[in-house]
Amino acid sequence: MAPVIDIHAHYFPQRVLKELGEKYPKMKVEVARKGSTVELEMGKFRYQGRVDAGFFGIEKTIEAMDRQRLEKRILSFMPFTLFYEFDEKSAVEATKRCNDFAADIVERHSDRIACMAVVPLHSQEAPDELRRAVKDLGLTGVEIGSNVAGRNLDEKDFRSFFQAANSLGTPIFVHPLYVVAAERLKNYYLRNLVGNPMDTTIAAASMIFGGLLEEFDGLKVILAHAGGFLPYQIGRLEHGYEVRQEPKAVIKKPPSEYFKRLYFDTITHDTRALRFLIEMAGAEHVVLGSDYPFDMAYSDPRGYVEGLGEAADVTEKILGLTSEHLFFG
Repeated sequence: MAPVIDIHAHYFPQRVLKELGEKYPKMKVEVARKGSTVELEMGKFRYQGRVDAGFFGIEKTIEAMDRQRLEKRILSFMPFTLFYEFDEKSAVEATKRCNDFAADIVERHSDRIACMAVVPLHSQEAPDELRRAVKDLGLTGVEIGSNVAGRNLDEKDFRSFFQAANSLGTPIFVHPLYVVAAERLKNYYLRNLVGNPMDTTIAAASMIFGGLLEEFDGLKVILAHAGGFLPYQIGRLEHGYEVRQEPKAVIKKPPSEYFKRLYFDTITHDTRALRFLIEMAGAEHVVLGSDYPFDMAYSDPRGYVEGLGEAADVTEKILGLTSEHLFFG
């Protein structure tokens, strides 16, 4: 029986960010804790909401895992610690420090915790830092944003990173960050509720139509929040490819061929949507995610999947078997 693995959970490297803020004032993080609510501010990033205690302490994260019946959690840092908005020099140092910090967590808790790397994707040093993080530090996977300071992931400058990830066989976790149309989404928490899945969809469509999955046929790409709107609009992309010339500018096959290679976490917040995702992508391309420790997270991510009533082999794939092969196989 494969271990139950949560691939979408976050951690806050408070000590590292405090040290970085002392050296680079623009990176200074303001943190205010009021009970279970936290207010964070760094550069352009703002967050206010409820968080579990594990956000600040790895032991609390493990306690939550025990409650949630999870054997392993693959942590990625909060998306703003990708540092895309900062100059290359400071971003390179910041990602190195965060990766060193993550490696220390893994060394102390390797039986329960794995960590994804972060890289300065807007720097030419991104491939080298990925290789260091994976080969020297033993980190598992790499988290990247859905855009790099407003630039789509298929731009030529990012090719060397994807080539490195392809060669290493490193899973890439695409998480939304600084979403499009943010000003129109500032009310009602729409930046998260609508903006996050929308930006992930743009990222995925850019990767498909931009030829990344065609050029690098070994890429392992996991899309946060069940792939945004992509699984539910892949037919529209397919039709556009058939009737328009623009979608054919780079790729030689229809979008559905590349869609088959993508992976999706389970964060749909609706069992009907999750069943549809499993039908569209296949159980072997859906992996357990919780979004811990935020208020948008599942309190019982394992129970959510088990409650679908799928066949035992389908449930096992989603809960951990696919993730075990992706990240540790």
